[in-house]
Amino acid sequence: MGILKIVDKSYKTKEAFYNLLTYIARKSVYCNGYGTSLASVDAVYCEFDKVKAWWGKQEEGRRQVRHFIVSFRPEEFLVEEILPIAWQIAGYYGARYQVFYGLHIDTDYPHVHFAVNTVSYVDGKMLSEGGKEFYELKAIVENITEKAKMAG
Repeated sequence: MGILKIVDKSYKTKEAFYNLLTYIARKSVYCNGYGTSLASVDAVYCEFDKVKAWWGKQEEGRRQVRHFIVSFRPEEFLVEEILPIAWQIAGYYGARYQVFYGLHIDTDYPHVHFAVNTVSYVDGKMLSEGGKEFYELKAIVENITEKAKMAG
């Protein structure tokens, strides 16, 4: 089963936001996302920022991006089995928010870092990040990984 970790960093500056995207891409064996071209980290950053600008929510001082990680026990999933799981998890946000993610295999536990734009490209609403949303995301991760485990 996937283990969800919300990274409790504020990412309130454009530099912190850019550095997160760079970190995700640099250590990844595979990157993907929703609502962005994936041409480069610069392109992803600019596309996330354009959505913020369009809705007038570009200023620093508010959270720029939501960062979370889903890790996997190596005995449960092969690396190539994690990719469709990551795509489905990203899809939970992808209908409203841009998502960029990357698979890292630099530790004993393969894991996927997700960066979600905090401004919706649909209506400009900010991503809600309370306890209720954490438990909803946790349930989504558990459901997706459990189905993948049963199918595998």
